[in-house]
Amino acid sequence: MFAARHGVEKATFERWLYLLREERREKGTGAVRLLPVHVAVERNEPAVLVELGSGLALRVTVGTDPSYVATLVAALRSC
Repeated sequence: MFAARHGVEKATFERWLYLLREERREKGTGAVRLLPVHVAVERNEPAVLVELGSGLALRVTVGTDPSYVATLVAALRSC
């Protein structure tokens, strides 16, 4: 338990916990407030750029199945 690890008597810990909860109730801070979150992903993975011509390029993560890349390149060239 937290109190025992920090050398605090159980009764003292429970008393402070009670007081903090009461203070929260009085202030009305017990409600959950949701905020919008925007996730930014940093790409640190090594990648290979396959240039298809006509301004088209395909960035592929190293380790991607080569047969999948070949099929994708063939499909994009036919467009």
